[in-house]
Amino acid sequence: MPRIGRRITPGLERGAMGFMQSGDFPVPVLHAKFDENTGDIAYDSSPEGNDGTIEGASWVKGWLGPGLSFDGLDNYVDFGTDSSMKPASAITVLSRVYIDLALTTAHMDNYARIVDVADGIRLWYTPDNKRIIVSPRLTIAGTSSVGYTVPATGWYDIAFIFNGTSYAYYINSVLKNLVSMDADTIDYNLTTIYVGGRGVELSFEGIIDEVLIFDEVLTAAQIRQHHQGYR
Repeated sequence: MPRIGRRITPGLERGAMGFMQSGDFPVPVLHAKFDENTGDIAYDSSPEGNDGTIEGASWVKGWLGPGLSFDGLDNYVDFGTDSSMKPASAITVLSRVYIDLALTTAHMDNYARIVDVADGIRLWYTPDNKRIIVSPRLTIAGTSSVGYTVPATGWYDIAFIFNGTSYAYYINSVLKNLVSMDADTIDYNLTTIYVGGRGVELSFEGIIDEVLIFDEVLTAAQIRQHHQGYR
C-alpha cells in the first residue's frame, strides 16, 4: 500500500526556540489520521515515519472520514518505540475518541487506554465512573492524574500538554485543568507507544479517529484549530 503523504500546511518554518510562528500549525512527530479505511497499517503522515501496526481493530466511520473501532478485548495499534515520540520536557498529545456511556467494565477494562505513550503519558477512560483520565508519569513528582466526567455519549477531542513545569488538558478545545510543579521531565517507564490498549491489556471499547504527538507545546489557539478540523 502506498505511503500516505503528509498534509501539513505548506510554507511553515520554525521560529525561535523551535516553536512555529504565530498562527502556524507545528509539524508533529506522529500524525496517525486513521484515514486508510483498509489494511492493517496505520500510516504516520509526519516526517518521522512512525507507522503503526493494527491488531484486530476494524475500520468504521470516524469523526472526519474513517476511524478505528476497538472491541475492549484485545484490539490495539502498536506505533513502535522510536525516541522521536518520547520527548522528555515538552510534549503535546491529541486524540479524538467516541465514548459510549452505555458501556461498562463488562465491555472493557476500567483503565482502558485511549493513548499510551510508553507509560509516560496515559490518556485513559474509566467506564465505572465515566471519566476521561489524563495521567503523566514524572521523573521527580511521580504519577499524577486529573479527570473529566463525560456528560453524554459522543465524540471528545482530548489534548494534553506538558512544558516541564506544568501540564494541562483540554476537552473539545476547552481548558479543564492546569497542574503546576517544580521543573520535571516525563518518565517513560516502558518503550512502546500504543493506541486503544496497552498490547492486549487495558483495552478500550469505542472509536478513535486520529492521534498526534508533538515535541513542543501547542498553544490554546492551535488546540482550538485542531478541534475545528485540522487534518
